[in-house]
Amino acid sequence: MNIVWYTLVTIVRTAIELEIALLIVRLIYDLIFSDSDSKLADILYVLTEPIVSPVRLLLSKIPALQELPIDLSFFVTSLLLSLILLIL
Repeated sequence: MNIVWYTLVTIVRTAIELEIALLIVRLIYDLIFSDSDSKLADILYVLTEPIVSPVRLLLSKIPALQELPIDLSFFVTSLLLSLILLIL
């Protein structure tokens, strides 16, 4: 049973680390090529948006954050994923 648990935790940790890396790549790509309409941008969007959009929705309900000119959802999502990694 321990080997199954270890394998499961390793798979989850690897998936979270990959998602954090994809978030960083998307953030850098968006900063450099803000109006880009490429295949890479589409792939990064498809792989990261399902995790970022719920956080963005929650943050949009906080009135103080609606006035900010930056999107904090990437930072908060990365922070939450990092916290999950610490727990695992």
